[in-house]
Amino acid sequence: MKTDFLLENKYRKWGIFILVPSLLLWISNAFLGFEPEFLNTKVFCIHSSFIFQTTSKFSIINDNITNEIAGILIIVGLLIISFTKEKVEDEYLNLIRLKSLVLATYLNYGFLVFGLIFFYGFSFLNIMVYNMFTLLIFFNIIYCFKKVNLKKGIKNEE
Repeated sequence: MKTDFLLENKYRKWGIFILVPSLLLWISNAFLGFEPEFLNTKVFCIHSSFIFQTTSKFSIINDNITNEIAGILIIVGLLIISFTKEKVEDEYLNLIRLKSLVLATYLNYGFLVFGLIFFYGFSFLNIMVYNMFTLLIFFNIIYCFKKVNLKKGIKNEE
């Protein structure tokens, strides 16, 4: 099976190199309120709505872009890690990759439905933010778990 859509294996390290610091940046921003002053800047927005502020449409606003940078880098890192070839790529690994992606999609939307039913207001907004990342996170966890089980099965046969 052709895997032209996958990145070369050497890029996996780059994905990890991007993901780890961006996760640390996001955690420090989300839980500790870390917002470096040098990231306060003017940005173009299509629509902006904050509590106790006027709504802006198609305008330039002042914003600290720490969470935007962290979010973009987390997505890029996860995408690179998720879609790089293995050192030895075969059709069975492609099948595992496909099944992992399907299962991750089911889980992701299952959690979203759970959030729709049981979370309201700003709590639901947090669920939506996390949901941007959970598909790729679930995929990586499931895929790695299935690869480990495959390797254990091969070692047990030997």
